[in-house]
Amino acid sequence: MADTTEGMIRGALLRCVSIVMAEWMGCRKRTGWASALIFGLSTLHSSVACAAQVWTYTTAINNVGTIAGYWTDSISDHGFIYDHGKFLDLVDTSGGSQLQPDAINNNGVVAGTMFGGSEGFRGFTFDAGNLAVVSIGSDFTTVYGLNDQGWLVGVYGDISGGSEGYLDVAGTITDIAVPGSLYTRPLSVNDVGTVAGFYVDANGPHGFLLNGGTYEVVDHPGAANYTMITGINNLGEAVGSYLQPGGGYHAFSYLNGSFSSADDPAAQETDPLGINDNGEITGIVLGGTNRQGYVDVGGQFTTIDYARGVGVPEPATWSITVLAVALVGAVLRRRTKIDSPALSDVRRSRS
Repeated sequence: MADTTEGMIRGALLRCVSIVMAEWMGCRKRTGWASALIFGLSTLHSSVACAAQVWTYTTAINNVGTIAGYWTDSISDHGFIYDHGKFLDLVDTSGGSQLQPDAINNNGVVAGTMFGGSEGFRGFTFDAGNLAVVSIGSDFTTVYGLNDQGWLVGVYGDISGGSEGYLDVAGTITDIAVPGSLYTRPLSVNDVGTVAGFYVDANGPHGFLLNGGTYEVVDHPGAANYTMITGINNLGEAVGSYLQPGGGYHAFSYLNGSFSSADDPAAQETDPLGINDNGEITGIVLGGTNRQGYVDVGGQFTTIDYARGVGVPEPATWSITVLAVALVGAVLRRRTKIDSPALSDVRRSRS
């Protein structure tokens, strides 16, 4: 099934709805020194968070609490790393691409999707100042998940011929497709090789876990034919969201067949996207018409907003432009594709 929206704003992918601009906010200038230890860089940067900024997406969190994400406006998307109260901007100063980080591992490597620049619609990894382009499909490649071994998951394809989910292990590509699905979207992979995501069939979206060649279909017992798994940690705990009958999305965590609520009680809606081995969750909360990032640490929710700042003592945040994210020395990663073996579809029934 063709999907021409791959790699666009991840919230739209998860909810299958169009992004509607919520509000316009005033510009805010932030200037200062910042030491980008995660990239081994230090630079002085003055930036303007433009008046068109709308939403902040925090998409992944590693075990030391460093968060990857991006903010959106009516013009483009802007990647960042959020490290304990400070923002580090990710800017492609050479190719001009917009960067959407969707993953960060425990080695500090960031992965995601880039578009709108000289490289086209492609995935990327960013490691110690080096940006590598990930290209599998002829028209587009996205990267949604990354583990500590460097395994990638995402989607590739062409506009006319459809798209496929994939797992990339050291350059070897395995297609991921739940049997009987219209399309499958792998969004996360942990260090033991379990892939998490969702697929769509005639009844709607369902979560899945793929481990050792076997699919486990994950449907929340309170869902109205809508469950999505969006992240998984190395302990096998997954996070996702479901739609209840009559409307209303809710967040959950899932481990060994059991569901637990992961809703922010103060939010209209909670959309978890990533979880680390400490059980800390990041994602998006909806309040009114505005979406903001958040981090949930033991049930304590803190909002992350690129323009307005977050729940930290200092009123301002520092940012840097990572100049080394230019495509100098980037490696275009072409891969051979192999088909996955026949995989059984295991569905657990739950009361």
